[in-house]
Amino acid sequence: MKAVIPLAGKGTRLRPHTHHTPKPLLKVAGKPVLAYILDDLVALGVEEVVFIVGHLRESVESWIESEYPGLRGHYVLQEVQDGTAGAIALAEPYVDEDVLIIFADAVLEVDYTLTETLGPDYGAVIWAKEVEDYQRYGVIVTNEDGTMSRIVEKPTEPVS
Repeated sequence: MKAVIPLAGKGTRLRPHTHHTPKPLLKVAGKPVLAYILDDLVALGVEEVVFIVGHLRESVESWIESEYPGLRGHYVLQEVQDGTAGAIALAEPYVDEDVLIIFADAVLEVDYTLTETLGPDYGAVIWAKEVEDYQRYGVIVTNEDGTMSRIVEKPTEPVS
């Protein structure tokens, strides 16, 4: 199994902290947010990750290579900030098996072993969290059976 982690954002809501430190490397409880995610992936047995990079990419790449030398990383530059779907689409050339798509925007308790119980009909898993102020985030629109049909990036009108 592989993972895709979009990391290209500028973290504008966290300025001035993100002027010199990329958002995924900001520390929570003394540890970079990205470290929590990568630790879970390594424990799950993921050996290859596609990192979608942008803002302060050199810092992100250097940190990953230093802290996780056994992890095979592909770094794809997102030159145009065109939202979540645009970032994920950049990983397509590297995705040839089941893939986890993980967002480093928040530290969430996630049981990644759920992926081991899914059948062959699922090629990707996206965890989402319900929030009050949906207009600040991407919204996942689902089909009647609960599967994802699309992502609407920071909608101005209500999306169910």
